[in-house]
Amino acid sequence: MASLKTMTLALAAVFLGMALAAPVHLHQKPVSRVLTSFSFQDCAAPSAPMHGNLSLSPDPIVLPGNITGYAGIVLSSNLSSPLKATVEMKKGIIKVPCVDNFGSCTYDDLCSFLEKIPLKNGTCPDPMPAMGIPCRCPLTPFSAFMPERTFHVSESLPGILDGDYDISAEITDGSGNQVACVKLSLALKSA
Repeated sequence: MASLKTMTLALAAVFLGMALAAPVHLHQKPVSRVLTSFSFQDCAAPSAPMHGNLSLSPDPIVLPGNITGYAGIVLSSNLSSPLKATVEMKKGIIKVPCVDNFGSCTYDDLCSFLEKIPLKNGTCPDPMPAMGIPCRCPLTPFSAFMPERTFHVSESLPGILDGDYDISAEITDGSGNQVACVKLSLALKSA
């Protein structure tokens, strides 16, 4: 059983890195919408070295409960420190502040963030090695796909957190070049 914090950290890792592997149109033009379902958009320029895809259900995500999803990532070139990530999270029209590295935060160097992942017997924790995903910089090219899986989250969601969320994340390299960009919309509901 995964905790809500574990799932949040896993989703954050996906937002900052997971990319293309499932059949979707990665470079669709943004459209105006009222949130009626989960959506994920890879908003990176075609020349960016990282692209991804993510799918989650049910919609809305009800906690406690099961979450089913798949994710994919493609990194086409080497990346080294510093890798700056800017994350903006909104609940409705309200920007969620950055508290304890959660919410609308700026991470000056993802490589130093990756250094905090504890190694297990000198290697990255599961499932990263099996998927070919490095957990230390420099990052080398790889392609990985997590097939559809169901996770159970046993923690309840405080009712105040019910609602629609929009999350965007952009990663840039030390020269300010875009590495990756994702936009995500989802709805959370307490059981």
